[in-house]
Amino acid sequence: MNLSQIEAFVDLVETRSFSHTAQRLSVSQPAISQRINALEKSLGCQLFERKSDDLVLTHIGTYLYEQGKGILALCQSTYLHIQDMKSSPHGSVSIGASTIPSQFLISPMIKEFRNSYPHIQIQVHVAGTEQITRLLSEKKVDVAIVGSYPSDDSSFHVFPVATDQLQLIVPIDHAWATRAYINIEELKDAILILREKQSGTRKILSEALSHHNIQLDKLSVLGEFGSTDAVISAVENSLGVSFVSTAAAERAITLQKVKPVLVRGLSIERKLYCAVNKDHNSLSTNKFVDFIQTLAL
Repeated sequence: MNLSQIEAFVDLVETRSFSHTAQRLSVSQPAISQRINALEKSLGCQLFERKSDDLVLTHIGTYLYEQGKGILALCQSTYLHIQDMKSSPHGSVSIGASTIPSQFLISPMIKEFRNSYPHIQIQVHVAGTEQITRLLSEKKVDVAIVGSYPSDDSSFHVFPVATDQLQLIVPIDHAWATRAYINIEELKDAILILREKQSGTRKILSEALSHHNIQLDKLSVLGEFGSTDAVISAVENSLGVSFVSTAAAERAITLQKVKPVLVRGLSIERKLYCAVNKDHNSLSTNKFVDFIQTLAL
């Protein structure tokens, strides 16, 4: 018993004509007869009474007709559902995001993506740039969105998705708070609050200062914090000054909890990057990567 036999049987019951069924199924009339005979042979029983020219179902034929309609409906529903899945993929995407992207980039990105792909579930893991890159390398996340270019990118496809700037913020009661700008050499006299060494923010800041012959590790550092919010809070409480993302500092600046100060001759702009493994990825991951590439920069 197969689907073509069931299809021929159900249609024959409804049309009560071998010629009409053959026409509807685009096959010859003998082919319909062969399918019905093969179906009866496989079941070991007759489906039609042979007493007259009219097609009269046996009690088994009646049962098979009802079941056959359900089988064909299920096949059609399954086919349509698979076509829908192909056009609107299901599945999940695990995103690893460093601090700044997780706070200001990921949520609007996911919202836009879910509008187009409502059946794909998203999980977000937040950690420092180096840890997220390692998770991607170990294939514990599908996509990484980080604050600096991955150091080991040989196995990754990497592209920029947004730009960000770092700016100096100081406590409201700090001596620099009344100044529009400071000279870069004055940083050597400051007490700094920094992100941890594995963060993209720390890496970008260190590189920018080194271009001005200032070594970040040789400056006076009060402490290192694992999140940008913690750094801003430390500055609010007059523990020191810091360089943070302009997006991250916006609220504290608006509420006048910290003061932004320009550093003459120093402009720190960075790109935020998306990285994905070059080898095989799931359909849902590829859809996400393709989607954010259309939004990039």
